Amino acid sequence: NISYNEKPEISFNYTHNVTAIWKAIHVYDELYNYDGNLVCDILPTIERGLIDGAQRIKYLRTLNPENGWGDADSALDWLWQVYRAFVEHEDCTIEVWK
Repeated sequence: NISYNEKPEISFNYTHNVTAIWKAIHVYDELYNYDGNLVCDILPTIERGLIDGAQRIKYLRTLNPENGWGDADSALDWLWQVYRAFVEHEDCTIEVWK
């Protein structure tokens, strides 16, 4: 889960089964290890990851989890939702629940 601990509180949740996809587009650390940091600090990395993911979607699909829980297409859709919320609230602090 990723949520804001300041107003407004928005919560995002996506399966950890797509770790290989997050790592391939270099956003894993920002999504899972940035507890307590400001949203604005990770926005550039998330944006680069989205661009990279769009350009390499065919490769990312080869990393889809075998168990069918999550896939590259829905992972990037989810990341777009997170990015849009982060742009609107870039001064908020990130709270990561593992």
